[in-house]
Amino acid sequence: MTRQEYVEKRKALVAEAEAYANEGSVEKFNAKKAEIEALDREYEAEIKVKANARALQDELKVLQSRAIGVDEPAVVPGDGQVIDAMQPGKARIITRWGVHASAERGKALKAMNAVK
Repeated sequence: MTRQEYVEKRKALVAEAEAYANEGSVEKFNAKKAEIEALDREYEAEIKVKANARALQDELKVLQSRAIGVDEPAVVPGDGQVIDAMQPGKARIITRWGVHASAERGKALKAMNAVK
């Protein structure tokens, strides 16, 4: 079910429930309310299934790219950092601000750029 279909079905059910509430029919109102809640649960389950399927597809793409030798950076979960895997054994951490260099490399860069 698409989002548009869900919204249309839910609007129709809510309108019916409001009509039953206005006429004072408590049993019919409760039945429509249960239908609305079931529709909500069904739609949420469909969304989760679709999201899980997309996640599995993304994992498959990553695995396929590694299988054919494409060297792509891998995202480190939680940190927002990327590991540069271009040179095996010499991985660099790339943050959103640039390459995270060692302290020695920082000193060497400062010495190289020093004004003489």
